[in-house]
Amino acid sequence: MCPAAAAFSRFEIADRGRYEVCESHAEPELVALVTHLASERLGMALAPAGQRLLRFRRGDYALFKDDHKRWQGLDALAEVTVDLSASESDEGQVVYAFPDGRATMPQRPGAAAIVDRRGQAARYERYLGVRFGEGEILRLHVILRG
Repeated sequence: MCPAAAAFSRFEIADRGRYEVCESHAEPELVALVTHLASERLGMALAPAGQRLLRFRRGDYALFKDDHKRWQGLDALAEVTVDLSASESDEGQVVYAFPDGRATMPQRPGAAAIVDRRGQAARYERYLGVRFGEGEILRLHVILRG
């Protein structure tokens, strides 16, 4: 399901994040499914505009600034995040912040979030501390346009 380790490149900018990213990962059936679900949930026709597979290990994180830089200039309407990890932990949750509050996606295999990005939504992915051990978290982020 996941590409070879060589397909990932390391991203490290202290005020944005620290993680590995694979821009070439493709899961057409999963992307088609989440696109359909997001279209139904948000009540609009959506189509995939890009996807990234992120891998987080102990010490990794992604901050609001990383999300802002990623979305800057994109003509996108929604995002779907899917946890493709092999196991669950109580660390590394995805937090979406909105003007009226926030929502947290647990780090659990198969967990998913459909987020309307037309407003002032922002995402960060919580730091994985030393308790996390030697595991990894894999997340697919799918960007959707109308």
